[in-house]
Amino acid sequence: MYLNGCWGGLQQTGGLPSCFFVAVLCTFGYVKGLDSDSVYYLTETCYGHVQAAEGRIEASTALTYDNNMNCVFTATATGGVGLILVLQRFEIEESTDGQCKFDNLTLHDGNSVASPIIPTAPLCGRRSGLYFLTSSTSVTVHFRTDSSGVDRGFSLLFTAYYQAPCRADQFLCGGGQCVGENVKCNGLNQCGDFSDETNCAEDSEEDSANDPVTQADPGVVSGVIIGATLFIILVILGAWRLYKWKQYKTFLKRIENEEVEKAGYNEISFRTVDSRAEYPLTNYYQNDG
Repeated sequence: MYLNGCWGGLQQTGGLPSCFFVAVLCTFGYVKGLDSDSVYYLTETCYGHVQAAEGRIEASTALTYDNNMNCVFTATATGGVGLILVLQRFEIEESTDGQCKFDNLTLHDGNSVASPIIPTAPLCGRRSGLYFLTSSTSVTVHFRTDSSGVDRGFSLLFTAYYQAPCRADQFLCGGGQCVGENVKCNGLNQCGDFSDETNCAEDSEEDSANDPVTQADPGVVSGVIIGATLFIILVILGAWRLYKWKQYKTFLKRIENEEVEKAGYNEISFRTVDSRAEYPLTNYYQNDG
């Protein structure tokens, strides 16, 4: 994941100097791409089954979901005793009678639509702060839409959890579930109660103390800075020389045009003078006169 994060930075930077800096920082571990959680879009995988320790299920890749969808997607944890389900975003067309007859999302605690529904009925409307625990290691998502009206859809995080006490490589959520240590301070509310995203400033300081850049040899760091500075200077000088060369070529072109215009004028004058030789009589009287 670390190398992928660095390579992604190289691909997205604009221009050679930016790429150079990203490459240098990646070498010393400064650019830390987040461990990207797998994302599954129902508009791309309407029917599917995935096995993963964590991930995210989205209604659509677009700003809004599609009409006439009827998708069933199952996620099964690769370990643990259940899943923590967190609805990061939930905006689905709501029916006027509150029965979610138009568009709705149904979560099943198991690997099929025959499994029990959590919480107790299909969901619709606009909601926030919802999270659930499954009693099985699978969740089946059933998303249905009608032929009219759409909204932004939903984003559902799923994370495998274990029973306490937690192992050394796990983190204890506020609700008492043990999850992978990697969920701590990653910007995602995977515990559901934000306990994995608290005290992140302190953890950041501790991580900085162990960061390869902060612990790197001062001579090496100085060398990188000097090398980067020289590289930028060379790029600027190269650009300046190219600019001056283009100016010089423009100047030569202007001089050439002026010479051509001047030569054309002299040729016309020369022909005008020479044409007098074609009329000797007039020329004779002019000389006598």
